[in-house]
Amino acid sequence: MASKGTVEDRRSLAEKLDADIDQMFDDMIKKNAGKKRKEEFSEEAFEEVLNTHPAFMNKTPTQEEIDQNPLLQGLQQLRYEDAEDTPEDQALAYKDDGNWHFKHKLYAKAVRAYTGGLLKKPSDNELTCTLYANRAAANFYLKNFRSSYLDSMEALKLQPNKIKSLMRCAQCCAELSKHTDAIVWLKKTLSVNPQHSAAKEMLQNVQRDMKTAERDKRKKEREEKARGAKTKALIEAIRNRGIKLNFANIKRSNDDNHLSLEDALIRRSVDNGNPSHAKVHFENDTATPGKLVWPVLFTYPEHEVSEIIEQFSEDNTFLDHLEIMFEEKAPWDEESNYALENLEVYHEFGVGCLRLVDSSRTLQDVLSSGEIVVTAGTPVFIVLCKVSPYRNIFLSKYSVRH
Repeated sequence: MASKGTVEDRRSLAEKLDADIDQMFDDMIKKNAGKKRKEEFSEEAFEEVLNTHPAFMNKTPTQEEIDQNPLLQGLQQLRYEDAEDTPEDQALAYKDDGNWHFKHKLYAKAVRAYTGGLLKKPSDNELTCTLYANRAAANFYLKNFRSSYLDSMEALKLQPNKIKSLMRCAQCCAELSKHTDAIVWLKKTLSVNPQHSAAKEMLQNVQRDMKTAERDKRKKEREEKARGAKTKALIEAIRNRGIKLNFANIKRSNDDNHLSLEDALIRRSVDNGNPSHAKVHFENDTATPGKLVWPVLFTYPEHEVSEIIEQFSEDNTFLDHLEIMFEEKAPWDEESNYALENLEVYHEFGVGCLRLVDSSRTLQDVLSSGEIVVTAGTPVFIVLCKVSPYRNIFLSKYSVRH
């Protein structure tokens, strides 16, 4: 393979291409010599074979294909590395290829071609400026807005009043939601060309978008302030009721910087959530302190099932909900033992201890007793059946308090 773009190298490569073409046709003839019908070797098949040879390719080969084909490598060197070519000649060749790729919307290849031209470091400032501006355009279509902006800035260092680069800077800033910067670039564009219609139209659009963004920002700030007030009221309500929360493995979030450590832990513990994503909140979901509504989990260890009550108001008794839950036979209760009069509700009390809950008590009464610890913002209760043999087996593993 030729290593320099000399006349001898060009002649050698041309001879190699001619010989390779002759050999390719000889191979095609031999391969099809035994075929009786001419149409068996179709025009499509003929073109497919031709397209495998560098002299007849109808698409631009990838760099990987070039690296695997000595003839393609030679052609690439002759195009870009002719010893008689100046850096400007080589950069122009890259620019032409980049323009071809850009025209065919092959923007990534265009970026690589323009980069190749810039690496030749041509002394022609106008050429260098064009390479930066064109690469900025290709990067823009690839949504590489920061790279496009930087390339446009480089072009402006060489030609400060280049309209295309001024507009590209404005477009990149607009895409990055930097409306103030976009307006600055558009006004600079209009200072160079006061009649630039695209700049005028874009300036109006960006100013409108900036007003919309500022309005949305104010709305978001109001909503965050309202959420903050609701959160603080909820934390205070939980603290005032003396409800214990499990802080194990709970970490303070960056969103909690406005809260004390204790308040932040309270918030994180009740926001931890459960499979239903229900969370404790004030009745009617307002920031006004009132009744707390909890998600409550009931487990039935005998049948290895559980169900969650997403709206258990703190002034409801356990009986209020059990009456509704067991108004009809549960689908998993094959022996029909879990009738309302047979149910017992327990909660864990310390390590290895269970406390029997009086079903006529309210949820607030039980949670405020200081005996139960709420984990993941969801109180958990165990339901057993008095007439089932399983009850005694289960309770024998615990210390039971009444």
